[in-house]
Amino acid sequence: MDDRRLEFSVGVLVLAAVGVAIILMFIFGAYPVLLKQEYPVTANFPSVAGIDVDTPVVKYGYPIGRVSDIRLGADGVDVTMFIDAKYPLRKNEIPRIGTQRLVTGEARIEFVDATDRQLVAMFDGKADAPPDGQLQPVETALAQSYVPTDGYYIKVKDSVTSDPFAVLMSFGREIRETLQSIEKAETPSTHWRASWNRTLATSSLAKESSFRRSLRRRPTPCGSSDRRLPKWRRSFKTRG
Repeated sequence: MDDRRLEFSVGVLVLAAVGVAIILMFIFGAYPVLLKQEYPVTANFPSVAGIDVDTPVVKYGYPIGRVSDIRLGADGVDVTMFIDAKYPLRKNEIPRIGTQRLVTGEARIEFVDATDRQLVAMFDGKADAPPDGQLQPVETALAQSYVPTDGYYIKVKDSVTSDPFAVLMSFGREIRETLQSIEKAETPSTHWRASWNRTLATSSLAKESSFRRSLRRRPTPCGSSDRRLPKWRRSFKTRG
């Protein structure tokens, strides 16, 4: 009888521990995910070097979502992102691929403001306006509207994919060109300084030589006293 009670107590304790563990996992794990509201945005890139599932999506450097799916399409690569509903995106904000860590080459997708050329390519001729190479007010209003939360597709033609090694090579070339321009700029000033130093040296030598000659020509007081000393002795002997 006691053994049965002990087994029953142990069983109840195990079930209670499992229940508490499940509740904690639900509260701190799945529950926030279930409550988190997101909306999908799919972008078509010519290349997705460094992009993978769970790659961060940022806006102005702040994380707003993650990459959920990558698929090879008929024209480029389709990247599906889930964006936090707290951060709505406008249609004039386009994604591009940037490097998150230069050493490891990890990439991220960042939303930036489209340039005027990109806006014309995306919205010229839309919203029942004729294409004229510039944005009309109705087209500008369409570009500034928010993307729909039930799904949005955007084709990125000129995304900037940052290769860390290409960035390093470009940075090295810029440093080399800058140093060369500095050397060219310093060449005239170097010649001028050398000429000025030679002039100063010549002037100093001339002044020193003139000073030495003047010292040799000028009689010293000791010499004049030595010449007068014999006369003084003779006059003293005469008086004595």
